[in-house]
Amino acid sequence: MSYWYDSVQDSYKICFLVNTINVDKIKKEYLSSLDLKDILVLDLPTKEKGKVTAKEYKEYWNTLKETFNNYNIEYVVVCNGDAYKAFTKSPKAEVNLGYIKLVDNRKVLYVPDYKMVFYDPEKTRAKINRSISSLKDDMNGMYHPPGTIQYNSTYPKTPSEIKEELFKLLPCDKLTCDIETFSLRPHLAGIASIGFAKNQEEGIAFSVDLFADCPNKEVRQILKKFFEQYQGTLIFHNIAFDTTVLVYQLYMSDIADTKGCLEGIKVLLKNFEDTKLIAYLATNSCAGNELGLKALAQEFAGNYAQEEIEHVEKIPEAQLLEYNLKDCLSTWFVYNKYKPIMLKDNQEGIYKNLFLPCIKDIVQMQLTGFPLNMKRVLEVEQILKEDQQNALKGLENSSIIKNFIDVLKQEWVEQRNSVLKKKRVTLEDATKVTFNPRSHPQLQRLFYEELGLPVINMTAKCLPSTDSDTLKALQNHTDNEEIKKILQFLIDFYAVDKILTAFIPAFKDAVYSPKLDWHFLIGNFNLGGTVSGRLSSNRPNLQQLPATGTKYAKLMKSCFQAPKGWCLCGLDFNALEDHISALLTKDKNKLKVYTDGYDGHCLRANSYWPELMPDIQEQLKVLNKEGKIYKVTFDDGSIKYLHEDDPELKEFQNALY
Repeated sequence: MSYWYDSVQDSYKICFLVNTINVDKIKKEYLSSLDLKDILVLDLPTKEKGKVTAKEYKEYWNTLKETFNNYNIEYVVVCNGDAYKAFTKSPKAEVNLGYIKLVDNRKVLYVPDYKMVFYDPEKTRAKINRSISSLKDDMNGMYHPPGTIQYNSTYPKTPSEIKEELFKLLPCDKLTCDIETFSLRPHLAGIASIGFAKNQEEGIAFSVDLFADCPNKEVRQILKKFFEQYQGTLIFHNIAFDTTVLVYQLYMSDIADTKGCLEGIKVLLKNFEDTKLIAYLATNSCAGNELGLKALAQEFAGNYAQEEIEHVEKIPEAQLLEYNLKDCLSTWFVYNKYKPIMLKDNQEGIYKNLFLPCIKDIVQMQLTGFPLNMKRVLEVEQILKEDQQNALKGLENSSIIKNFIDVLKQEWVEQRNSVLKKKRVTLEDATKVTFNPRSHPQLQRLFYEELGLPVINMTAKCLPSTDSDTLKALQNHTDNEEIKKILQFLIDFYAVDKILTAFIPAFKDAVYSPKLDWHFLIGNFNLGGTVSGRLSSNRPNLQQLPATGTKYAKLMKSCFQAPKGWCLCGLDFNALEDHISALLTKDKNKLKVYTDGYDGHCLRANSYWPELMPDIQEQLKVLNKEGKIYKVTFDDGSIKYLHEDDPELKEFQNALY
């Protein structure tokens, strides 16, 4: 353990627990407004390989208790999120910025690691200042937990009260809106409750459905009519989720109800904004950002998260409605804080002309889904299971694997007998000791210790890798045919196992449409879910299938079939990246690829390897005479100069393209 203090004393009021002791950085980022004589700094445990576990952090805390007592430490400031979670038993660290928690009679606070200042100085320093301010306030007897906000709330209960309160909201130019649901899937979500807020201090929330499968038709009809009458702007945080659920629950009778889908989208998305997209554009950086509403509004509303929010039926109605309303108030806070930043950064054009129009497409995609032939899904599952069993049988029959299992069993016997006092176990008792192809520790030991193969790749935790790519590469590092067979069996097992565990369960859980007697695979698309701005997808990932050319690509794609009477079409951009590059850079040569009718990929290939393509010639080239005269080179080497209006040139172009 390393330590630092400004002066030798018998007691220190505050102890900072840091990852690495850098006195200058610690003074600059943490201690500029504190009395250095009050400060003791200790370092947290580290490991050469892998992360420190929660158990190890807890053991470290227990060793510190004596130090805390000896130096009369009152406050402990933890500068590591994992350590803070272990010490305080909190599921998250960031949401507790500015909070003081009591652990073994010590007041514990969290601040980010000062090293993060290098990657994102403004946001990191703001977080550090929030916690240091709480520390100073508490020392001066003025501490209040974050989120101690005053607001006016209304919770109408009866349909008539709900109708009356919604009527009062119709004149508002802007309203934030948020829903709580019984599920994250639109067809199962229901509408547990919904809230609206006029500003950061005033709003309403009310219950809608009693249960997911028990819609309150009267309240739903009132809510639907309100959305149709309201002409102002609705502001959501992550609008793609809320409006997808609202459209399905209020307007659609079935996943294949296209008419209801389009009608609902027209109503819910006539005037809207999204604070998640606003915050993304205002805060995005190479270091990444946090876009969750609770994190963005933590300084305003504090940590008001409900532990059972994934099961809203377990939350008392009063608590759920308060939680729902705080989401609406927090959405206003995020809107008021981050929209000016977005505008100052000149990103309004991207927001209005690209991001917001995309939301309508995303909501429609989420409500339409991808058609699946469930009969074919089950057939494919059976084929995959047979391949999986063949790979497992190949491993089980290998003498190398059998010998390895014997080694594992012998070790198990020795370990058990070392702790047993009277009873003794034998190899016959080791029935549960088997070879597990999914166990990376077993594979690491088998290949790198028992078989002595070279370590050619490492994991993120600096352990020898055993992923599919590494196993394929290892086949080139041995002449032993049996080892090669084991590697191939594992490669085959991994290929099919991933599909059986990741894809098939999602396919079998597809939404059934009684209207078409067909299944549809639905998922979520996240705009602003990546640092690069690229669209991402989850639950399930609809942008991920086995790559074309791999063993199971065609097999998996055969599951996607249109229902009877429908046609499944595929569309793809033509050289999208090249087009964008040409338009953004305005490079004359890049633009000429498209203005003159070339194929960019072919042109580059010919420029890279002209010696491999001796029969390729440039057949059409623009001269610099106002772009109107063309030099045409024919296969026989003859040349003609033709005006752009010359009929012969038109014939040549038509024949060429």
